[in-house]
Amino acid sequence: MLITELALVAETPNVTCSQLNRVAAALQKQAIRDFAPIWDVVATIDGFERLEDVPIGYWPIIVRDDIDVPGAAGVRYTFGGHLTGPRRIARGGYLSWHEAVSDHWWQQIWFDGDEPRFRDLGRLTERVGSLRSAIDARTQTALRMAREGARSASLTAARQVTAQIKTSTGSRAEGLRQQIEDIRGAGAAEGVWVDEPGNPR
Repeated sequence: MLITELALVAETPNVTCSQLNRVAAALQKQAIRDFAPIWDVVATIDGFERLEDVPIGYWPIIVRDDIDVPGAAGVRYTFGGHLTGPRRIARGGYLSWHEAVSDHWWQQIWFDGDEPRFRDLGRLTERVGSLRSAIDARTQTALRMAREGARSASLTAARQVTAQIKTSTGSRAEGLRQQIEDIRGAGAAEGVWVDEPGNPR
């Protein structure tokens, strides 16, 4: 299998080698855990101090403060543009992380009140499913969402569209099944011809 080799290089004094290598390690973990199983692409990510140190054949990812392209330095932290910075949450949201010193999992939540608050979830000693499902089970996320219901007109509209799409795809599936049954029942005829007056046979 072909391996894609990526090189992470920071051409800015604002990023240290230590920071660069930590980012490279995080990207490597994500490539192995999330990217490879879905896209069937194996990739390595290595940090290099200088662009000159990058071996031939690597795809460079260069970090700079500004690349002098209007609009390219802008950052969008969410699809809807509702967050103004990293590690922030909007009302109704939450953020989970692991604190290595205490080995505890924490959350910042904003389900009510005027400001988000923090809560200690404790230590996670073993799990069966995904990390996300373990945290959601601990915090009873599904129960909370069912209790609160739709919070916005957008969510209600999205649910209505989803229902309409499900109806449409269901009708299409039924139509395709019927076509298949019609073809199976008709035998192996090459075609059906209709004679019209004045046309030779």
